[in-house]
Amino acid sequence: MKKLRLSAFVCAITLVTLAGSARAQPQTSSSAYPEPRFPGYLRTPDTVDEIMPIARRLVREAKGLQGDGLGIAKRGDVVAVISNSGSQPVFIQAIQRAYAEVGVTLRDVPDYSLVGLNRADAEEVVRYVHDFTGKDGAAGELRRWIDDRFPNPAEPKAWLKERMPEDYAAIYPEKPKPDAKLAENIKRMHRNSIATGIRTYLEEHPEVRGVFWGTGGTTGRRRSLHPLESKYLGTFVYDNPSTVMSRVSDFRGDVWRLIEEKTIEPLGYAAQVDIKDPEGTDLAWELTDEMASRWAAGVYQQGHLYMHPNQATGRFPYSLVEYPSFTRTYNPREPMPDTNGVIAGTANHAGYYSRVVVNVEHGYVTRIDGDGLYARVWNAFLKYPGINETKYPYHNKPGYWWLYEAALGTNPKFFRDPADLLEGSNSAERNRSGVLHFGHGIRIHHSPDSMTHAQEWEDFFKTHNLPDDHWLHVHNYFATYRLRVRETDVWIPVIEKGRLKALDDPAVRALASRYGDPDQILAEEWVPEMPGVNVPGDYKKDYAPNPWPTVERVLYKEVPAGTYRYAYPKPAQSAPAR
Repeated sequence: MKKLRLSAFVCAITLVTLAGSARAQPQTSSSAYPEPRFPGYLRTPDTVDEIMPIARRLVREAKGLQGDGLGIAKRGDVVAVISNSGSQPVFIQAIQRAYAEVGVTLRDVPDYSLVGLNRADAEEVVRYVHDFTGKDGAAGELRRWIDDRFPNPAEPKAWLKERMPEDYAAIYPEKPKPDAKLAENIKRMHRNSIATGIRTYLEEHPEVRGVFWGTGGTTGRRRSLHPLESKYLGTFVYDNPSTVMSRVSDFRGDVWRLIEEKTIEPLGYAAQVDIKDPEGTDLAWELTDEMASRWAAGVYQQGHLYMHPNQATGRFPYSLVEYPSFTRTYNPREPMPDTNGVIAGTANHAGYYSRVVVNVEHGYVTRIDGDGLYARVWNAFLKYPGINETKYPYHNKPGYWWLYEAALGTNPKFFRDPADLLEGSNSAERNRSGVLHFGHGIRIHHSPDSMTHAQEWEDFFKTHNLPDDHWLHVHNYFATYRLRVRETDVWIPVIEKGRLKALDDPAVRALASRYGDPDQILAEEWVPEMPGVNVPGDYKKDYAPNPWPTVERVLYKEVPAGTYRYAYPKPAQSAPAR
């Protein structure tokens, strides 16, 4: 019976692949990568009235990024959004009014208010803590890893400062020490403190059905609200013009969900995976039937598919049917797939850096090639005391530096956010369909006997000052990701040169056509400009040593001036209907 299902799947997937290829968007040549583009229609509204048509659609959309959409709230509900000092009130006011029209009460609860601060206090904390921009991607990512992942960051900081004082100074540049009030406010604004504040708020206001909070990391956010996990409804990204006034807000949840279902459909039949990207990534792993089954069971998170088995395991998986609830069957981490190759890139969640090449042998990071800050410090921490010799809970072999994540964005309308980059955040671009981000180091979210946490994991870090979660990311934009169907020579392309193939699936196009032209609806809103890859130039000379000049020119010079030659849509194309 199992072989019959496999044969039927191969026949079906071959027909769909051929049909999708016939409808795929044309490239400039058979070997070309997609031409750059950036939304050319973005604007900041002056009044709530201008936003209302968009807000009315958002409060009816039940699917969202890494959780439920705002439309999960029903008539008579009271819900809250956890805003922050960067949230623009005009957008929240529009959503409040749109909710009121359908009988839902929305409360705006700023995160800083939950810890006893005002907006000015929070803005001062942001200015002090987020003193890097996207051009400092290496320093920003490394600092966050050290400060947030080690139970006592003072020890790894001292270790690094003693061995690499100049690199330490780049990550922790000299600046005036915060006074007592600011130091206390920095502690208060930590995510764990805010989570405590949310729990207290929900306990004091039982009439509130739940909260929308954050822009990602929803498994951890949900866990941090224990025992009120069920009141975490999803992320809240609709407080700024980049999401509300772009086509992000217009992308339909049923189309999004079907794209993801089509993307993950082959995983349970996979025997082998390979990933290649023009920046140099060349990675592969093989899977047993049992590994593929565990991977397929745990792959799903809306907008953030776990496209390497390690992130899909060590947890109770999300339910496709009742998302974002968990399924009832635990998905163990071991055995892990034998992953080998290299991961190369120039971007992470904080910004951009001189190209690195991450060497992975039998699933473990062994060396970082590169001559920049990111490579040097990462290489040093590959040998941090105890990090390779200590066996983490729920793992068969010792060590922290296992490849954990190859996560896939699935929404074609997200794009690189210029405002976020000025605060040292580069997370928005990872949400775009076809963009892969790799994360290194391990994490266990649940134990077999608890859907809320992993007690042995938490106890481990009371006596081991080692990193407690993955980080140190590498983004890839133009990957080709293929998997081979078990017992066959059939290779299925999941991503091809940065294009998520499910976007061209006939069923996805048919569903999208209910809302307009599927070519526009399923088109990526943004493609990065990369010399030597999709524009003229020499990648190794013009981009790899320092991507920031290219990023800065596009986002902060040509796009604002209206002179960017790759602005999208082209003049002959219309901006999204509202």
